[in-house]
Amino acid sequence: MAHTQQLINTFSFNLTRHCGIPAGSRGIVCVSGGSDSVALLLLLLELRQSLNLELHVLHFNHGLRPESLEEQQFVEQLAQKHNISCTVKISDKLILKKTALQEQARTWRLQEAQILRKIIQADWIATAHHQQDQLETLLMKWLRGVHLSHFSGMAWRRDHQIRPLLNISKQELQDYLKDRHQSWKEDASNQSSKYHRNRVRLELLPLLNDLARENLDARLQDMSEQSQQLKELLESLPVPAGLSMEALSWNLEEWHTLPVLQRDHLLHQWILIRTGEHLTYAKLKLIQRELFTDRISNEHQLSSHWRLLRQNRTLSLRSTVTSSNTMISTENGIQLIHPSAWIVQITVLSGNVTMSPAEGIVLYNIPPGTCLELRNRLPGDVFHPPWKEHPVKIKDFLRDQHIPLEQRDFLPLIVVDGRVGAIYPRFRSIRQEASHSSYPPVLIRIERRHYFPKNCL
Repeated sequence: MAHTQQLINTFSFNLTRHCGIPAGSRGIVCVSGGSDSVALLLLLLELRQSLNLELHVLHFNHGLRPESLEEQQFVEQLAQKHNISCTVKISDKLILKKTALQEQARTWRLQEAQILRKIIQADWIATAHHQQDQLETLLMKWLRGVHLSHFSGMAWRRDHQIRPLLNISKQELQDYLKDRHQSWKEDASNQSSKYHRNRVRLELLPLLNDLARENLDARLQDMSEQSQQLKELLESLPVPAGLSMEALSWNLEEWHTLPVLQRDHLLHQWILIRTGEHLTYAKLKLIQRELFTDRISNEHQLSSHWRLLRQNRTLSLRSTVTSSNTMISTENGIQLIHPSAWIVQITVLSGNVTMSPAEGIVLYNIPPGTCLELRNRLPGDVFHPPWKEHPVKIKDFLRDQHIPLEQRDFLPLIVVDGRVGAIYPRFRSIRQEASHSSYPPVLIRIERRHYFPKNCL
């Protein structure tokens, strides 16, 4: 019993301090029926009265296993037992044998959770990622070869998503459920080594933990903490004026005056911010070997859309240039470049706009004087949807959203400061979502018949 109370105290601290959840807030609890998410719901119920929390259960039925309906009914009954509203989302589009199934399902869940949050005006979405999930994330980053300053795990809070179980183990959660005489439903697919992450969980983690004498969590968390401290230190150092993150060209003389670690960090951040490309440390060093030779000029093909060009003392990021463009402007100086054949309207709106109109798309956080570009998809383009932690390739994103193959190359992209800010007319990036920005929202409309060929209509 003492262990249960200690767990509740830890959870309460995580919720209010790490996740910043105020009393009187409304939240969505994602409950699969497994031990992790059922424990998350019960722990929130322990604090519901003292924190005056309004809870809403969200369950995802992926429709991929015979047990899916049984798990759905279990969650519905659990919510009913505790007098909590419950929403069930059922997918009929996920295909069991399809590649990247886990990523596709994750994208679907995040998108549906964000839609529900807006509908019921919830303040946060709680997921049951716990200590072992955090370790898996760190090991996956290590296996990919992440830069040292980015060796960090999942955050307690990112925008509206909270993870209040990150320092609590799966065993602690199951012991808590047993103490509360609460059953759960376990997903058998979590035990399949078919998926890369599952292999890390089932094979690599136990071996490393054994070799670390049961101290793997402490070892990885120490590295993650030091990585975060290193990142904070590097970002606190003064940066020469010629190395702006907003610029597409850098002064290499100023870059070479910096310590090697700061140079690597800045180059990594610059490429990530300007292009969305996540570089491994090995790729970062390869770029430097290829570019910084004795030759006066050199170039590196960063992706099918971006290349790095060095000319004497200048390093530039170059994107594919579209031709036959037209530029239009708003009264506050926002410029929009688009193919001359398209009929386009751009309007700066007054007042708060929370939903996109029937025609067009509304973008937020667009400062006066910003130059926007309308174009079709290019190889290597990336997009950062609000429900994902990192940018993804647009070709993968459109596939996961079940956009017809014949339309994918013709959907207009709205590029903001070198990054894809929206996929017209449905998807805004995380940077162009509604926020507390003082800049008025911008409405962009394009006549469909001008950017889709006849056979796509």
